[in-house]
Amino acid sequence: MVLTIAQTCKLLNIGRTTVYRMFNRGELEKIEVGRSARVKLPDHLAKAYAEQIKALMN
Repeated sequence: MVLTIAQTCKLLNIGRTTVYRMFNRGELEKIEVGRSARVKLPDHLAKAYAEQIKALMN
């Protein structure tokens, strides 16, 4: 699952700078789309995010 930086900040309850630090440490995978960055979530976070979405829809 690929999210924007803002979506990742909301999901993990962290700031934008922390997301970029996590990129530098290899904790999150950065995907560049043109001039913008996206975050490829690890499987365990993607599963948790999907569960949150399902809970909101019910």
